[in-house]
Amino acid sequence: MKKSIYLSVFILAMYFNAFSQDYYYIPDSKKSKSDTTKNESKTVLRIKGGLNLSNQFERDDEEIYHGSLIKPGFHLGITTEFQFSEIFSFETGLLISTKGYRYDYQSFYGDIRDLTYFKSIGSVNLVYLDIPLMVKFYFNPKAPQKLYGILGSYISVGIGGTDKGKDTDLDDGSIEKFSNNITFGYNDEAWYNLFDFGLIAGIGADFNRYQIGLAYNFGLISIDDYFDDGYVIKNRVLQLSVAYKF
Repeated sequence: MKKSIYLSVFILAMYFNAFSQDYYYIPDSKKSKSDTTKNESKTVLRIKGGLNLSNQFERDDEEIYHGSLIKPGFHLGITTEFQFSEIFSFETGLLISTKGYRYDYQSFYGDIRDLTYFKSIGSVNLVYLDIPLMVKFYFNPKAPQKLYGILGSYISVGIGGTDKGKDTDLDDGSIEKFSNNITFGYNDEAWYNLFDFGLIAGIGADFNRYQIGLAYNFGLISIDDYFDDGYVIKNRVLQLSVAYKF
């Protein structure tokens, strides 16, 4: 898993370095024979971060489960936008992004003649490396403050996480705290699959140096390798972002 993460970081670092220079279109009438300026798309680098509100969609063939609660988190990283025209561009990047959910439920264990009832409160905290792949379109490109929409997909690699919480015995009031490390992969010890994939849709505003955006990440594939009875569990994340242009 570590080799996959290092390789992803290296490839994207080389990618950003290759396109870290801005290119502007210069009309032919203003060019001279000695002008070596390239007539290419403009490339913009940004640092991006903000709030994540994550949850998980869980169901099987018989029902949809509603036990998970929204968990706040964050995302932070670097994006690159390739502007092909005043209206359309393509954006990608590399972001550290937290996902998962909170839970608060009551249950029981033991023999039917001697049941122990307890309340469990905690959160599943997942950390991913996200690679967004988005088409961006500007509604009013001539305005000082431009509005835009985004539509695309993302690829994620799970890099770690924890399941933290506490169990309260409802009979005697005793409390037991717990913290478990979460692993990703495709073996019996892994909690979740290594990769996630889904769709992204959102809107935002561009203020030259700054951008503010709201996007929804809709997981398409199950992150659990248990598929009996049609069982699936998918990530859902609402993101509020602020980005600064270098």
